[in-house]
Amino acid sequence: MVVLVKWNFNLFVNDGKPLTLEDTINGITAYDKISIVVASETSGTPTGVTIDLQPSTVDNVVLLCIASDHYPKSSSEKLTYTLEKVTGAKENHLESAHVLIGNALVKLLGADLTQLKFVNTTAQDANIDIVVGRKA
Repeated sequence: MVVLVKWNFNLFVNDGKPLTLEDTINGITAYDKISIVVASETSGTPTGVTIDLQPSTVDNVVLLCIASDHYPKSSSEKLTYTLEKVTGAKENHLESAHVLIGNALVKLLGADLTQLKFVNTTAQDANIDIVVGRKA
């Protein structure tokens, strides 16, 4: 079954012309929507939370959206995620929602999406929503 995914984006800049974009992602045959709570870990060495994703090669993933209800307020706080089981995986700072639309952007992560590890050193727990869309 093909899943219909539509998206839109509105950008407003002070004294500027608004920018509105929208499109449909065609051909998605499977998707995951995962909601987790990543507890605040402000003391000691944070352990984080690792989640499993449906196994898929990065070549099949055309949508990755990671959003939180809480983002860092100061430079000393961090909300991050990394691709687990990937040697040298880069730590990605979740300072606002991350939305990667299209396989070329998802490939910038550099590896297959099988597990994500989240670490939260902000002052409060973070509710995280993840959507992954794949083509067969």
